[in-house]
Amino acid sequence: WLHFEGSFRNTTIWINGEHVANNVAEYLPFRVRLDNITGGLDTSASNTIAVYIDANNGLYGGPARASGWWYEGGGLYRHVHLEKTSKVHVEQDGL
Repeated sequence: WLHFEGSFRNTTIWINGEHVANNVAEYLPFRVRLDNITGGLDTSASNTIAVYIDANNGLYGGPARASGWWYEGGGLYRHVHLEKTSKVHVEQDGL
Protein backbone atom coordinates (compact mmCIF):
# COMPACT_ATOMS: atom_id res chain seq x y z
CA TRP A 1 0.00 0.00 0.00
CA LEU A 2 1.00 3.55 -0.63
CA HIS A 3 -0.53 5.89 1.99
CA PHE A 4 -1.03 9.57 1.20
CA GLU A 5 -1.83 11.55 4.32
CA GLY A 6 -3.14 14.44 2.25
CA SER A 7 -2.91 16.17 -1.10
CA PHE A 8 -4.87 19.03 -2.56
CA ARG A 9 -6.88 18.69 -5.71
CA ASN A 10 -6.76 16.15 -8.48
CA THR A 11 -4.05 13.59 -7.67
CA THR A 12 -2.94 10.97 -10.21
CA ILE A 13 -0.48 8.16 -9.40
CA TRP A 14 1.56 5.92 -11.74
CA ILE A 15 3.80 3.00 -10.77
CA ASN A 16 6.43 1.97 -13.34
CA GLY A 17 4.54 3.91 -16.00
CA GLU A 18 1.16 2.26 -15.26
CA HIS A 19 -1.71 4.48 -14.15
CA VAL A 20 -2.91 3.03 -10.83
CA ALA A 21 -5.09 5.64 -9.11
CA ASN A 22 -6.85 9.00 -9.11
CA ASN A 23 -8.01 10.87 -6.04
CA VAL A 24 -10.02 14.07 -5.72
CA ALA A 25 -10.77 13.93 -1.97
CA GLU A 26 -8.59 16.97 -1.24
CA TYR A 27 -6.67 17.15 2.04
CA LEU A 28 -8.02 13.77 3.22
CA PRO A 29 -5.87 10.63 3.53
CA PHE A 30 -6.17 7.93 0.89
CA ARG A 31 -4.46 4.63 0.03
CA VAL A 32 -3.27 3.14 -3.25
CA ARG A 33 -3.19 -0.62 -3.65
CA LEU A 34 0.08 -1.89 -5.13
CA ASP A 35 -0.51 -5.65 -5.44
CA ASN A 36 -2.81 -5.41 -8.45
CA ILE A 37 -0.41 -3.64 -10.82
CA THR A 38 -0.43 -5.37 -14.20
CA GLY A 39 3.35 -5.67 -14.53
CA GLY A 40 3.83 -6.21 -10.79
CA LEU A 41 6.44 -4.56 -8.64
CA ASP A 42 10.03 -5.57 -9.25
CA THR A 43 11.33 -6.55 -5.81
CA SER A 44 14.86 -7.07 -7.12
CA ALA A 45 15.24 -3.61 -8.69
CA SER A 46 14.07 -0.02 -8.37
CA ASN A 47 10.46 0.89 -9.06
CA THR A 48 9.28 4.34 -10.11
CA ILE A 49 6.39 6.13 -8.41
CA ALA A 50 5.14 9.22 -10.23
CA VAL A 51 2.59 11.59 -8.67
CA TYR A 52 0.92 14.47 -10.50
CA ILE A 53 -1.28 16.91 -8.61
CA ASP A 54 -3.40 19.33 -10.65
CA ALA A 55 -4.31 22.29 -8.44
CA ASN A 56 -6.78 23.63 -11.01
CA ASN A 57 -10.15 24.15 -9.35
CA GLY A 58 -11.99 22.88 -12.42
CA LEU A 59 -12.88 19.37 -11.24
CA TYR A 60 -13.35 16.58 -13.77
CA GLY A 61 -12.25 18.73 -16.70
CA GLY A 62 -14.72 21.51 -15.96
CA PRO A 63 -13.83 25.20 -16.14
CA ALA A 64 -11.44 26.59 -13.54
CA ARG A 65 -13.11 28.59 -10.81
CA ALA A 66 -11.70 30.55 -7.90
CA SER A 67 -12.58 29.22 -4.47
CA GLY A 68 -12.13 32.57 -2.75
CA TRP A 69 -8.93 31.67 -0.92
CA TRP A 70 -6.09 34.16 -1.01
CA TYR A 71 -3.77 31.38 -2.15
CA GLU A 72 -4.89 28.92 -4.82
CA GLY A 73 -1.97 26.51 -4.37
CA GLY A 74 -1.95 22.74 -4.33
CA GLY A 75 0.31 19.76 -3.82
CA LEU A 76 1.26 17.21 -1.18
CA TYR A 77 0.26 18.51 2.23
CA ARG A 78 1.30 15.55 4.38
CA HIS A 79 3.65 12.58 4.34
CA VAL A 80 3.50 9.61 1.97
CA HIS A 81 4.26 6.15 3.38
CA LEU A 82 4.94 2.76 1.80
CA GLU A 83 3.43 -0.13 3.78
CA LYS A 84 4.42 -3.75 3.19
CA THR A 85 1.91 -6.39 4.31
CA SER A 86 1.66 -10.16 4.22
CA LYS A 87 -0.51 -11.76 1.54
CA VAL A 88 -2.95 -12.60 4.32
CA HIS A 89 -3.69 -9.55 6.47
CA VAL A 90 -6.55 -7.55 7.94
CA GLU A 91 -7.38 -4.50 5.86
CA GLN A 92 -7.16 -1.09 7.49
CA ASP A 93 -10.60 -0.39 8.96
CA GLY A 94 -11.57 -3.89 7.77
CA LEU A 95 -13.22 -5.22 10.90
